[in-house]
Amino acid sequence: MTRRTPIGVATPELRVVLACRDRPCVGTDAAVWSSDRGPGGPKTPETRAAEAAREAAARAICTPCPVRCECVTHALAVEAWLVWGGFDMARPAGRHAARVWLQLAAEIAADDGDQPGRRNQPTQWRGP
Repeated sequence: MTRRTPIGVATPELRVVLACRDRPCVGTDAAVWSSDRGPGGPKTPETRAAEAAREAAARAICTPCPVRCECVTHALAVEAWLVWGGFDMARPAGRHAARVWLQLAAEIAADDGDQPGRRNQPTQWRGP
């Protein structure tokens, strides 16, 4: 059974994602985006390895995507399961990583390189 996002929950970002025909996720196996984690997380090393492989496959698919920011923004707003933008939204750590990535992506996009900042200046070590 496929879960569909209700029209009332479809954010503007999701509409941008769905309108993009160049998404690398189109036509991929649905198992890449699902999480069979269940309550309490994976218990066996095999389950952990399968989950890590699934997340790595999703990240590899999502990394070059032209609408990854919109996908992650939508997921953080309304989704609490599946993998969105390469981040597992069922895990608190995955949601946190998605927020951090989105903030860094916004900073990089806003940085035009003409003002000194942490993005265009080498890090200087200050001794003790």
